[in-house]
Amino acid sequence: MQQIFPMMGPGAPADVQIQPQEVASPTPVTQASPTLTPTPTPTPLPEVTATVRNRRVNIRSGPGLDFPILAKAQQGDAFQVIGRNPEGSWWRICCVQRPGDKEGQATQPAWIATSVVTVTGPGEELPVATGLFPDDFTARWSVEYECGSQRCAVPRCTGMVTAKVRRADSPRWLEVDRSVTWAGDCGEEVAWIHQIDRYTGQDRYSSQDEILFQYWAGAAPGPATDTFILADGRAIAVWCTGPLSQERPESDGWITVYDGEG
Repeated sequence: MQQIFPMMGPGAPADVQIQPQEVASPTPVTQASPTLTPTPTPTPLPEVTATVRNRRVNIRSGPGLDFPILAKAQQGDAFQVIGRNPEGSWWRICCVQRPGDKEGQATQPAWIATSVVTVTGPGEELPVATGLFPDDFTARWSVEYECGSQRCAVPRCTGMVTAKVRRADSPRWLEVDRSVTWAGDCGEEVAWIHQIDRYTGQDRYSSQDEILFQYWAGAAPGPATDTFILADGRAIAVWCTGPLSQERPESDGWITVYDGEG
C-alpha cells in the first residue's frame, strides 16, 4: 500500500484540513475446511480352513496343473484359505515358504486343488482371486541413461518405456510388448516380448544374470522400501531392486560397467 502526504511549503495553504472518509470494511472470505476422506476398512475374511486329505499333494503357484509346484503337503496339513477361483475348483491358501523366508516363516500365497482337501467354513463367501494383471494391462515409466566415460557417444539420454498386453488367451501367461522410445533420438528404439505369469508376476524367460532387462520382479518380492504418491493422493508401497551393477565386455576389449537402480 502506498501513502501520499500533502506537501507543506511556499505557496501552500496555511491551514490544511483533512476530512475523514468512510472506508468499507473488507468482506470476510469464508474458506471451506478440507474434507477428510475416511480410509476404507478392509472387510475381514471369513475363517476358512483347507485340510489335506490325500497322502501327499502338490501346492502350485496358480489355479491349474499348468502352474509350477511351489511346495508339497502331507495328509493332515491345514492352511488358511484366502480366496478361490471362479469355478471353485482351486483354493488360494496362505502360505508356503518363498526364497528368503526365515525358518518357520511362510509368506508366499499359493493354490491347492479342491479335490485333495476338506474345507471347513463358509468358503463360498471368500473373494474370487484373479490374476495380478488385467487382460488390458498397460504401464509407462521413465528411464534415464548417463555415461561418464569419454568413449560414450551419448553422455546422457532419457526415454519412456511402454508395456502393453499383446495376447491374453492363455490361462497362465500374459504376453506383453515392451518398447522404449528415447527423447530426441538419443538412443535406439528397442522392443521386447515378455510372457508374464498372471499370478506370480514372474517373466517366463527372464534371466537373473541379465539385470539390464530384469524388469519383472513379481508380486510383493520383498519388504516395501519406499512409498509412491499418486496424483490423487493415494499412497502405494513400492519395492526397489537397486542399486545394481553389471559388467559387460565389449568387442574392442573394453569392459563397460553399468550401475543403476530399479
